[in-house]
Amino acid sequence: MNLEDLKSELAMGDMKHDPYGTMLNWHFQVADELYRREAYVPDAWGYSPGLAGPDDFDPENFTHNTLSMADDETLVDFGDMLKRATAILVKQGRSY
Repeated sequence: MNLEDLKSELAMGDMKHDPYGTMLNWHFQVADELYRREAYVPDAWGYSPGLAGPDDFDPENFTHNTLSMADDETLVDFGDMLKRATAILVKQGRSY
């Protein structure tokens, strides 16, 4: 799974009606996946798994399965793209 594949999967979500929520959800799940792998999660993301840790991997969860097929570098690139995109939506007043 490469960056373009992940962007395609993201585009199949509720991007028309709730782009902010859709991208934020994916971003949290990218950070969770990297944390589960004990891989690098950029500090700029402000990620904290909380006391209970990240969500458990759910083999029935489409997003979990999709992200598990990408390597760490691709996930960081995707997460950075999501971080930038959500920041743009915030500046445009399209967040909540």
